[in-house]
Amino acid sequence: MSKELLAELRWKGKVHGTWKEGQATWEEYRNDVTACSDVTRNAKVHLELKVARDVKDNKKGFCKYITNKRKTRENVGLLLNWCPGDRGCREGRATECLLCFSV
Repeated sequence: MSKELLAELRWKGKVHGTWKEGQATWEEYRNDVTACSDVTRNAKVHLELKVARDVKDNKKGFCKYITNKRKTRENVGLLLNWCPGDRGCREGRATECLLCFSV
């Protein structure tokens, strides 16, 4: 990550704290979150372009990147689909489903 992105993320955290304490308005917080997400989105695009350019020279790095991305997506899918009771999730009781994971 670049220094600019890390600085944006830190600033977002500080603004979130001030908003929670009531020292900043919702509009200020939203503007900062939007700016931070724009910077993050651009960083992801540049990373993927860099990986795509280096496929010819660095095949292992590309495969590692794709495998890691696939593993993350599979883990999130399992987490969203699994609940011990399964009844709470399907009936729209999200709190019951979240309690399943906190135990």
